[in-house]
Amino acid sequence: MATSRARDKVVIFSSMPLEEISDAHRQRKTPQRPRDFLQSYLLYAQSISEGHLDEAALLLKRLHLTSSSRSAFSPRSSQRFFVKCVAEYLQKKGLMVEVPAAGDAFAFDLAIRNPGTGLFALGIECDPPRHPDLQHARDREIWRPNVLSSSLPQIHRVWSRLWLAEPAREQRRLSDAVRRALPSSATKP
Repeated sequence: MATSRARDKVVIFSSMPLEEISDAHRQRKTPQRPRDFLQSYLLYAQSISEGHLDEAALLLKRLHLTSSSRSAFSPRSSQRFFVKCVAEYLQKKGLMVEVPAAGDAFAFDLAIRNPGTGLFALGIECDPPRHPDLQHARDREIWRPNVLSSSLPQIHRVWSRLWLAEPAREQRRLSDAVRRALPSSATKP
């Protein structure tokens, strides 16, 4: 089977018999394993292709129930843990870190005020923002920063994968961003 990032149309070629991929569909179980999800996707695509929209809707509903019941390790909880780690690192450096309350497309994970002016000096994103209005890279990487730059002098993004893989380098990048955003008297070496 081959896949690509399609813009207008998805064409699936497969030599696998759909009923042999998994027994989840035959037993009317919700998908649990990767092969169950693969089978569900292929059955959904086949239903859409053949015009069986009611059957396709049922397959989607079954997948939705599965995804909403997975809460043991959610991306949202791991994101909160990562934000907490970054905040603790900054607090150990003697900085007053704020967690902005807004949950809109323009909210930051963390912010630091300039002690002299009382205004925000640095907005910190822990990985790219995940707001529904920012699903497209253009909105996330161009539109949002352009709007924010008119009211916030510095924006810095901390990457979780680098924080784990190369912590000293990523922490140095963050410390450098803090130094640029704040007067030298506000930061510890």
